[in-house]
This record gives sequence, structure tokens and C-alpha cells, in this order.
Amino acid sequence: MDTLTEAGYPCSPYNHPFEAIEDEQVRANDFVVDLEHPAFGTYTASGMPVSFEKAPSGVPGPSPMFGADTLDVLAEAGMAPDRVSELLDTAAIIANNYKPNDY
Repeated sequence: MDTLTEAGYPCSPYNHPFEAIEDEQVRANDFVVDLEHPAFGTYTASGMPVSFEKAPSGVPGPSPMFGADTLDVLAEAGMAPDRVSELLDTAAIIANNYKPNDY
């Protein structure tokens, strides 16, 4: 690096991914964020690669638990409640905290 820099060659060190996520500037720009998952604890995830003044973006939170949004997604898709109940009761689909006949 010293030889290249002294020769006026534009260069910088290469960070491996495990080094890059600990880089002070990467963290300051929220390119990686630490999240707290209720079941798995703290983990590091990619942040948003761009930001806008009038349309702020960011990581909304940790990944949802498996099946956490099943009922909402199926309702939004227009699936009939009796069909959803049938699929849940036969374990064809899974919804977090579902008990038969709850839907």
C-alpha cells in the first residue's frame, strides 16, 4: 500500500465481509445494523444501502417468527376464512400462536 500510495496510485485496503461489517464508517452510515430477535438474540443484518431526505428508509426490525404473518397475508390475499381454518386444522399451513378453531 505504501509503495502504491507514494507512486500516486489511488488505492485502499480491501475489507473482507467480516471486516467490513465492523468498519466504523459502514456502521456510522447504517449499512449494517444490529437487531434483537425475540427468539434468537442479537444478530447483524444489512442496512438500507441508500437514504433520502424526504423518504426516510431503514430496517423496520428483526425478522418475523415463522408463521407470524400467515393469517394477515391470507386475509389480504382474499382467502375465505373457512378455507384458512381448514388449511390450519390440517397443518397444511402454519400460523404462529394458532389454536384450532381460532380463525
